[in-house]
Amino acid sequence: MKTTNKKPLSEADLARLLGQLALLTESSDARADDCLQVMAKDPSNKKYGPLLTAMLKETTLGATLSEAASHTGVFPAFALSFLSIGEQTGRLDLVLRALADYYQDADSLRQSVRDALSYPVLMTVLMAAVIVFLLAKVVPIFTEVFTQLGSGAVGLAAFASRHQQGLSVLYVVLLVLALVFAAAFFVCSGTRRGRALAQRILPRFPQIKKILEIRQTAQLASVLHMAVGVENSDMEPCLRLARGLVTSPAIRGRIDRCMEDLRGGARFSEACEKEDLFSPFCCGLLHAADESGSLDRALGLIADRYGEEADRKRTRLLSSIEPTMVIVLSVVIGVILFSVLIPLAGIMTGIG
Repeated sequence: MKTTNKKPLSEADLARLLGQLALLTESSDARADDCLQVMAKDPSNKKYGPLLTAMLKETTLGATLSEAASHTGVFPAFALSFLSIGEQTGRLDLVLRALADYYQDADSLRQSVRDALSYPVLMTVLMAAVIVFLLAKVVPIFTEVFTQLGSGAVGLAAFASRHQQGLSVLYVVLLVLALVFAAAFFVCSGTRRGRALAQRILPRFPQIKKILEIRQTAQLASVLHMAVGVENSDMEPCLRLARGLVTSPAIRGRIDRCMEDLRGGARFSEACEKEDLFSPFCCGLLHAADESGSLDRALGLIADRYGEEADRKRTRLLSSIEPTMVIVLSVVIGVILFSVLIPLAGIMTGIG
């Protein structure tokens, strides 16, 4: 049975639904259909009513939770794969909790980036409006006064006086472009298609590309941590699962080579070190984990390490945007004032 709503679930929706399923299975060890029935009756889940009802009908007829979720067409393949693994290994509660935490972190990251970038976007709109307004409306007034007093305009003041009409048009055009830019930002951060477009554009900027690669490496380690915690055996299927979430061609290539090394008999830590999948320090952790049998714990530490590094770089980049914009605005306004003050100084000298 297919649900009529084919819009994929957002990270926030996935975190909410999977978190509720995890809580129910952990607390009561209930069957999937019992959990879905409890969730469907909850008034706070009204927006998920058709989805939960469709899944409940499937599980009542004997389908597993992963099969019911797959038939809805709104769950990502990554989540479906892990649900299937959890059912096969009898550790569905662990998988549900890990997936809920994963999607909660992904949604929190998206929200934090959007909130952090909103201010610079609004500052860009304001800065463009102020500069062009000064050139198109304010400076020509001073220029006209200077001309009547027998002094000529210089620099930007003279330029603004000669191109007043063109600057007025440019003022409107820049305001429209700034508003379009701001709208495009909110669309890209608020819709699934917009985020997909942003994922294709942002990696073209070197600094952002580096941060995204670090973030994807953190996600890779996090997924491997979840997979090892469930399967606790062969790393090749774990890498194959993690590869599905990675969009960076460079990281995908390293994962492919790591899987080839594993098929050739190499240990996981050796393959990661050879293919530079993680930093030398993190590979050292994996070597020690191979010896002690605590690979899942080491991968969790690696995921936290890369996540913190990505957050530091992102915070540093975002914190540098505001000072840069203030400096640019200050320099431009300073040049405008300078072009106004020179004629004024000449007039004052003549009067004196």
